[in-house]
Amino acid sequence: MIQIIFLILFLFIFLIYSKSNKEHFIIDKLNIKFDKNNEILWLCKDLINIEKSNFSTLFKKYNYPYYSNSIINSNTINNGIIFKPNKECKNMFIGLTNLKNENKEKIIEYELLDFGFDLLGNNLVKVIEKVEIENKKKYFFQNLDYCNDPNIEKCIKSNNTYRFEDDDMLALVFHNNLIHYIIITKNTGILIHKSKNMVNLPLNAIIVNNENDNILEEYYFTSNDYNIKEDSIWSVELSSKIKYNQKELPKLANLGRPGEPVIKKPVKKQNKNQFEIPKFERAIRIKDATIDKNNILNINSQIYNMNQKTLNTMYSIKVIITPFDESNKTNQSNKQIDNNKSLNLDILNNQENKDVFNIDSNNNIGLIKLKLSDYVNIIYNKKLKIQVVLRRSDLTSDDLNYVSNEFIL
Repeated sequence: MIQIIFLILFLFIFLIYSKSNKEHFIIDKLNIKFDKNNEILWLCKDLINIEKSNFSTLFKKYNYPYYSNSIINSNTINNGIIFKPNKECKNMFIGLTNLKNENKEKIIEYELLDFGFDLLGNNLVKVIEKVEIENKKKYFFQNLDYCNDPNIEKCIKSNNTYRFEDDDMLALVFHNNLIHYIIITKNTGILIHKSKNMVNLPLNAIIVNNENDNILEEYYFTSNDYNIKEDSIWSVELSSKIKYNQKELPKLANLGRPGEPVIKKPVKKQNKNQFEIPKFERAIRIKDATIDKNNILNINSQIYNMNQKTLNTMYSIKVIITPFDESNKTNQSNKQIDNNKSLNLDILNNQENKDVFNIDSNNNIGLIKLKLSDYVNIIYNKKLKIQVVLRRSDLTSDDLNYVSNEFIL
C-alpha cells in the first residue's frame, strides 16, 4: 500500500514538472528565414574599424557604436537579425535599439541597447534590456524564460546565463510586439527568452564593442512571410549548407524592366555622355542634364537592379558639380573629383523630397532640380562635370555608395 501511494505521488510530481518544462516551448509559430544575400551592412563613425574578409568580419575595439544601415520596422521583411559569433568572441554586446540619429556619433556604453545579447566569452551569453522605472531608464540582465529551472544543463546552474555550442547561431526576432531571443542549434530553434517590454519601432541592429577586438563569422537580417497561428509548436526553417547548395534556382520573374538597348559604337566620335548599363549590380546613371535660363539644373536619372523599397532605405542623393576649363585637358580627363573645387549639394530622403525618391515604370527616379543662381561666379563660362550619388547613410563613404556616371554640360 505504501509503495502504491509513493508511486502515485512520484507520478504527480513528474507530471507537474513535465508541464512546466514544456510551457517554455508552446509559443506562437514562427517560420524564420534568412537569405545569405540579405547580409547586414554595418556602419560606424570611421569604417576603418571594420575589416571584412571572405569568411568573417573583424570589429575593432571602438568607443562608438556599430549600427546597421537598414532598419527593422515590421513583423515580416527584415523582422530581426541572426548571427554567428567566432568562438573567441567576448565582451561584445549585439542587439536591437530604437537608435536616434543624434546617438550615432556619441561615445557609448552598453546602455545604448534596448534589447541585446551580452557575449561573455566561452560561449556564454546573457540577455540585457532597457527598463523604465519611475520615468528613468535602467538596464538589467534578464532572468531567462528557458532557465526558469537553473538545473537545465545549458543554464549552468544560473537563471540568466545560457551556454551555446560552437556552431550555434543567435537571433533576435521582432514578433507580436516583443523581441524573441533564439538559439539556432542543429537545425532547431530554441526560444530562450521573450522580452518583457513593448518595442518602439523602427529598430537598428547595433554592436557595442569597446573592450577588445571581436569577430563575427556571419550576420543576416531575418524575415517571416508566413501566416502566424496562435498556440502552435515552435519551428524554424533552416537548411544545411549542403541542402542549400543543392536547391534549384527559381525561375526568373519578369520585373517589368525595359530591355537593355543596344548601343552602337560610333564610327567617328564617341558621345562623351554615353554610359555602360549595368547587368547585375545596383547602380544609378544620369540620362540627361540641362540648365535653363533661370539657372535651374535639371537632372534625369535612372536606377538599375533596385526597387522602391531599396530606394526608400537611402539616406540622400548627393549631386557633385565640378566646374573645369575645357582647354585644361588634364582636369577634363581626370576621373577623380576634386572636392575642393566641387559643389556638393545634398537632397535628403524626407517628405519634402518624396517626389525625387520615387521610381516610375521605366525605373526613372524623380526629376532633380537645383537652383544654381548663388554659384554663378563659380560656374560662369565653365564646363560642368556632374555626378549623382545615392548615399546609404550620413557617414558612408562614396566607396560604399552608388556613384553615377560623369555627365558633361
